Amino acid sequence: MKQIDENLRRVYREVEKDDVPDRFKQLLDKLRQQDSSDEK
Repeated sequence: MKQIDENLRRVYREVEKDDVPDRFKQLLDKLRQQDSSDEK
């Protein structure tokens, strides 16, 4: 999960001022929730 986060930030580094689009943030949140559920 962390790797996905880092890769997205790397891709968007040039436009980081604009931040990561909301749809990606929502997707990452969902993936984090699933990931944390899987760890239990």
